[in-house]
Amino acid sequence: MQSRLIIILISFLLLGCEKKKKYIEGYEIVKKDTLLESLRKIPEDKLAKIETPLLIDLDTVISKHQTIKFEIKNISKNILRIISIKPFCECVSISNYNKEIKPFSSQFLYANFYIENQGYFTYSINIYGTFYPFKREIKIEGYKK
Repeated sequence: MQSRLIIILISFLLLGCEKKKKYIEGYEIVKKDTLLESLRKIPEDKLAKIETPLLIDLDTVISKHQTIKFEIKNISKNILRIISIKPFCECVSISNYNKEIKPFSSQFLYANFYIENQGYFTYSINIYGTFYPFKREIKIEGYKK
């Protein structure tokens, strides 16, 4: 009786480990950022320098719909090409923007987002382009009353 119990227990543990291994392998595949990998092939002397806010703190908001304005500055002699702007979720949309920013110039972008639940919130917007380190994350946080 004890030997059967031990065999069942060992089988259960082995099956559990196999499922965990498949989950971890699948997770690694999903997390790979192919856009970032392609941008890393750009020569360093062609890269621009970018200046953006890293955090936008909205403090306390009441409305479900919010619009924020933020600036992207090119602070170098190279042309800054924005390859992609990817919001964290579908609840955030970005206004139309110029794909290129001339040297020592800037542009403003508008992010519209929807805050459904009451309480603390945090969103992020990832900007990919011809600047070092190729990806800039802007965090937006606050509290919805």
